Amino acid sequence: MDADSGLVHSLEITTAKVADGNMIDVLVHGEEAIVLGDRAYTRNDRNLEA
Repeated sequence: MDADSGLVHSLEITTAKVADGNMIDVLVHGEEAIVLGDRAYTRNDRNLEA
């Protein structure tokens, strides 16, 4: 969701057998200030180092 306008910026529709975590790379375009998700979305190459 775009923080300024409140509009959704990306949408992908899949069958139920596609895991949510497999779609995050398609949905995140790189200009997000923050991305929130549960452990289903984590991967070592996706996590930020604190």
